[in-house]
Amino acid sequence: MRRDYVVEVRGDVMLEVDGPMLKHGIQDVHGWTPEVPKRVAERPDQHLLEQGWQLFSQPT
Repeated sequence: MRRDYVVEVRGDVMLEVDGPMLKHGIQDVHGWTPEVPKRVAERPDQHLLEQGWQLFSQPT
């Protein structure tokens, strides 16, 4: 999840073809924005999301 709370699936995963679990369980959530709490204190920390995204988005 990016720091703006949008779920983004890495490009190489989006190009995979491996059956319904990959398609419906992972690829279909690409671009989805989950509902986040209205209170800022209850939301995921955007700085930590950014750190995690930077690690995750690097090619393997």
